Amino acid sequence: MGNILDKCSRSNIHFEVETAVIDQGRIVEQGSHEELVVGEGTYANLWLGQAEASAADD
Repeated sequence: MGNILDKCSRSNIHFEVETAVIDQGRIVEQGSHEELVVGEGTYANLWLGQAEASAADD
């Protein structure tokens, strides 16, 4: 299982968060939430698992 790091960048008007998924010390995925969640990688799997668990709690 990998780690997830968020990097926030802010300019005068623009705010962006870039996320990196780290597995065994290597960046294996990198991008915005929107980019990563549509993929088939670790980030998407973790996000879907969290969403399903949250829905089950409701």
